Amino acid sequence: MLTIFKVPLNEEPPVDSMQSQTQINILYPPQIVTQSYQILVRVIRGEKLKKMDTFGKCDPYIQVLYGGLNVKSTILKVTHDPVWNEDLYVKYYNINCL
Repeated sequence: MLTIFKVPLNEEPPVDSMQSQTQINILYPPQIVTQSYQILVRVIRGEKLKKMDTFGKCDPYIQVLYGGLNVKSTILKVTHDPVWNEDLYVKYYNINCL
C-alpha cells in the first residue's frame, strides 16, 4: 500500500556548487518563478509477493523514479509479506511564468 502526498518546501532548491547556481540563473530568467516541493511516498507494506530466486526467497524493496531522481526504501531480507512503515521523499520543482 502506497500513499503519496505533495508537500511544499520552505527552502530554496539545494545548490551543490557555484556552477549549478550559474546554470539556474541562466536557465530561469527573472520572469520565471520556481517553487520547490517534496513528494512524500509513505510505504506501508506488501502482501504475498512472488518468489523471485531459485530458492523461493524474496528480498523486497520499493524504488521511486521521478524526474530523473531515484529513491529506494530499505531492503527487507527473506520475506513475502514485508512491512516497511517508511517515508520516502522526492524533491521536485514547479516552474511558473509571471
